[in-house]
Amino acid sequence: MHNYNIFISMLYINESKKRTNVISNNLPLDLDNRLYTLLYLFGGFNVEDVLRFTEKATNKKISELQHKVSNFPSTQSEVMPFLGGLEYLKNSKEYLEILDLLKNNQKNLNENLEIGPDGYPAIDTHPYFLEYITPKLKKSLFKLWDKKGKQDINDLKLFGVDITGYDANYFDNVYGIVFPLLVLEWKGGIQNTDFAKLKGFTEITQLEEKPINFKIEPISYDYQFDESISFGDAGWSCWNIRILIDKDAIVDNYTVYLGQNSSIKITDLFPQKYLNKEIRYKNFNKTQLELLYKMWEQYEEVACEYFCNFCEAEIVLV
Repeated sequence: MHNYNIFISMLYINESKKRTNVISNNLPLDLDNRLYTLLYLFGGFNVEDVLRFTEKATNKKISELQHKVSNFPSTQSEVMPFLGGLEYLKNSKEYLEILDLLKNNQKNLNENLEIGPDGYPAIDTHPYFLEYITPKLKKSLFKLWDKKGKQDINDLKLFGVDITGYDANYFDNVYGIVFPLLVLEWKGGIQNTDFAKLKGFTEITQLEEKPINFKIEPISYDYQFDESISFGDAGWSCWNIRILIDKDAIVDNYTVYLGQNSSIKITDLFPQKYLNKEIRYKNFNKTQLELLYKMWEQYEEVACEYFCNFCEAEIVLV
């Protein structure tokens, strides 16, 4: 719990002095000071949220925020009568509207949206991505990585990105999307990853048939930011891959489950309709998927530097 008595005393001292902008000079003085008070008294947002808001907000949005904040207790004299009910204010509809405007305003500003070579909104204009790091902060981050000669997710903390509370059992936007996309851009694209630079074919050893020779190449990637708390949509990220397989391969029943058959030609396991086009993983049958996953296991470690799963696969028999 906050020590509200000490805080109110601090407010009194601050308000007795000549006021200046505390968070951003791009906001009206009164709005800036009131937001500073709300930040420390109620929370729910941080300085970076305000700075991101000022970078994207129109004058109309700033005026809307100023109206909401001005009508909410956010000075010493206005807060004093509510000292016994601060939790009520924090959870009130009016305060939640302020938070929503501050933190979600960017999602409606798609007029500057740019599509990158990956087919997704570019990092510098992606409305969800901008909630974590702005183009200006990204530029500073890349300068740091250039100086160090390597990337480190812990460096994101220096630029206001929260990486605490990570749980491997749940999808995390920073670990699953923000960091890998930043690294991919810093490295100059997929073609510069260790995954893409792997040379030659590898193989799956079989007990009764010859080894299956194959190679996996990254084509692109896919992702969705986790908004389960707000909208019920879970997050995910994955590679889209190309799998080159020896056209003369025969798959035996020790490699995948084949029912009554002891073996099957790769050309029968993947007939023409499955070849030379990207297919969503769920559109492969069980037997096909079992083989693909066994192949993926041999590439998973290097692929997991970015994304640990694949969503689509293009099968090419060579």
